[in-house]
Amino acid sequence: MKTKIVIWGTNENDEKVLLGIDLIESENKVNIYVFPESEATEVFYNQMINEWREDNPVVLPDNHILIERPLSVTDSLLPDHIKVTRTDVINRAKAEWHFVVLSSKLYELYKTELTELREKVSSLNSYDKNIWEELKNFWQKVQKQMYDKALFREHAKDIQEETNELFDKMKAFRKKWDEKFKEESKEKAAAFHEKLDEIRIKINEGLGLQPLWNEMKKIQSRFRNERLAKQDKNELWNKIDKLFKDIKEKKYGPNSGGKKNALDRIENRYKGLLAAIKKMENSIKWDKKDMKFQEDRAEGTFGQLERELRGAKLKMIEERVNSKEAKLADMLKTKEMLESKIEVEKEKARKAEEAEKIKAKEEELKAKVKEEIAAKNAELDQKMSKVGSTPEAVVDKIVEETVKAENDGEDDRSIPEKVQDIAEDVVDTAKAAAQVIKDRVTKAIDDLTEEE
Repeated sequence: MKTKIVIWGTNENDEKVLLGIDLIESENKVNIYVFPESEATEVFYNQMINEWREDNPVVLPDNHILIERPLSVTDSLLPDHIKVTRTDVINRAKAEWHFVVLSSKLYELYKTELTELREKVSSLNSYDKNIWEELKNFWQKVQKQMYDKALFREHAKDIQEETNELFDKMKAFRKKWDEKFKEESKEKAAAFHEKLDEIRIKINEGLGLQPLWNEMKKIQSRFRNERLAKQDKNELWNKIDKLFKDIKEKKYGPNSGGKKNALDRIENRYKGLLAAIKKMENSIKWDKKDMKFQEDRAEGTFGQLERELRGAKLKMIEERVNSKEAKLADMLKTKEMLESKIEVEKEKARKAEEAEKIKAKEEELKAKVKEEIAAKNAELDQKMSKVGSTPEAVVDKIVEETVKAENDGEDDRSIPEKVQDIAEDVVDTAKAAAQVIKDRVTKAIDDLTEEE
């Protein structure tokens, strides 16, 4: 970003002049060099454009005027008696230079803070978590300004290099601390493993499950409050989870620890989303509270830089709130979607339950109908046994009885007529059995539907 401008203008007498405008950021002011047209030769103009504007030394003619003006957000960069045609260049420079001054002052503030951190780190003989967190928070703050491009690249690079040196020193201290911490973690983890192994043996031996469950809850509570290395923590967590599932399986059956159905998964996701929504709402609430705090503090008697930095911070908080509110809106949409899915899954579950009841009723009725059909078949077999066990035997029996009846003069029906009567009796019996099955099933379904 250029901090020097060379531009043509006119003075109060409407005379053409060459202007060299220079930002003095350390003093928050601008120096305006006014050269009459007679001094602005082609050679001098090129020197101003190519050398002076790039911070290279240029000999200025004696015949010039120097005007010093404070850099202000509200006032013009140029005095009222000097006019330029390219006002857009002047306005842009004023906005950019105001940012340059603020950014440079922010850089100086960070350098001061970094010096204090360097003194703290230099005084250490061993790892100090508080100073590590302080250094980490400082770097996160700087990174935020780098991301927002509130610091110039060379300033950010300078701070990064010094911060990295401090991190390297802290990492050396932390390495020794980590080694000691891991040794202590293994000792603590070994005690947990021993206790969990004892519980596993008791589960396998079939001892009382409820006391074991209560003991597991106590172990889990102690485990959560214990500081352990990540690997030890993961191994213990998996072991604790496995033992809880084993107890559930012993107590409630093999399916108690299995996969959850769709409704359970959606409801668990819904509960988690509600917790996330509440957390987001609280976060927005605190940000708005912070905004109110910044607004109130901005009204107090502070220096110009602090007031402007508070204004910039307030703007950042506003943008953060806007971003969080957008995320919250998406979360609320997801909440509505999950609520709809839960209703759909509940309806599916209700229909599935109804279908299971109907199926069970149908199976029950089928069994009863089979019994009745068996009884009808037994009755038919009994009738058939009177005349023979095969169709040929039936026919022979009919012929025999018909001949005897004709001889005795008791029955005037012909043999075919008697065969037809017996056949019709068999068919009527089968039709009756089929009708019984149909009527029973229909009635059972109707009754089940009315119960629902």
